[in-house]
Amino acid sequence: MIPQQKTDSSNPGSPFGKARSILDSCISEPFDKLDGEAIRQQKRHRTLTVIAAFAGTLAVILAVLQLTIRVIDPENLEPFKAFIAYLESTKDVAILESGVILLALIAVVIGISAAHKGNWILSRSKAERIRMLKFRALLQPDLWVSLSTDRSLEMEEWRLIVNREILNIKAMKFESLHAWMAAEKISPSPQAPDIPPGRQNQIDRLIEYYTINRLDDQIGYFTRAAERLERRNLHTERIPDLLFFASVFCVLLHFSIEALVPQYENNTGFYMLSIGLIFAAISLPVILAGIRTYRGAHEFSRSSLLFRTKANSLAQMRKRLDLLRSADPPRYDEIYPTLLEAEDFFESEHREWLRLMMETEWY
Repeated sequence: MIPQQKTDSSNPGSPFGKARSILDSCISEPFDKLDGEAIRQQKRHRTLTVIAAFAGTLAVILAVLQLTIRVIDPENLEPFKAFIAYLESTKDVAILESGVILLALIAVVIGISAAHKGNWILSRSKAERIRMLKFRALLQPDLWVSLSTDRSLEMEEWRLIVNREILNIKAMKFESLHAWMAAEKISPSPQAPDIPPGRQNQIDRLIEYYTINRLDDQIGYFTRAAERLERRNLHTERIPDLLFFASVFCVLLHFSIEALVPQYENNTGFYMLSIGLIFAAISLPVILAGIRTYRGAHEFSRSSLLFRTKANSLAQMRKRLDLLRSADPPRYDEIYPTLLEAEDFFESEHREWLRLMMETEWY
């Protein structure tokens, strides 16, 4: 949900209280709906990706297992003769392999045909654009003048503008995201609105609300997201390297047995070890590919670094804003451009996130 009031510093009947109530009534419902849709679609899409990667990997391993069984000579392996004969005669492995292949195929087909990636990205982008609209609306110069002079007519016109922008955002199509990503621009240096002496109280309340509900909220979100992704990256980043070198080691060990053990085919232990090493050397890279598909779908390393960087940048911006607010008198001529700079930062961050998601290979 869009953060509601996290501070009791504004009276609902005050000019800023009225402005905040207008935004909450216009924005909360469409944001909550789009945010909920994006969360559901994201979970569904990532679940399908994991199913496809796991089932596809298992299917290939089972195929390798069947091939391995067929090259074993049961005549020389009395202890395993009955078991190998069973595996060769039964269709259980083939049925299991067909089942996991079908499962992987269904997951991929559902993911592509239902366009969960596109739906999720579009819903998330709409929700974030509505969030940006809320805080951009709070920084409109006309609103600052209205808050400092209590002009209710201008505030009503401001409400109509917000509602019109919400309708435009809700009507967005996935194809329009590419044009919006490419439309990044540098905003000109804004000039702070003139605030009549003695009327800064409502502006101070707006700045406090923005600081807590925008900057602090996003700093917390980026920090938590970075920590979560860093933990997941730490748990999986070494696995691909280990699997690769383990596969190479299995190949070397297999050739060592062939070169150093005379007639190893007649030795049950060495023969089974050699076959097992071949199976492992082929299967481990398949497992590696499945793990890389999982990691690629989540971009743990890159995403955690981006979130950490953004949290640090916003924390610096927050510190600068605190210094400007604590000055005597407060530096409103610099506070206003700083707030707009923060919104430009969030807009640029969302464009960067869209580019990352568009480039991510999920299957």
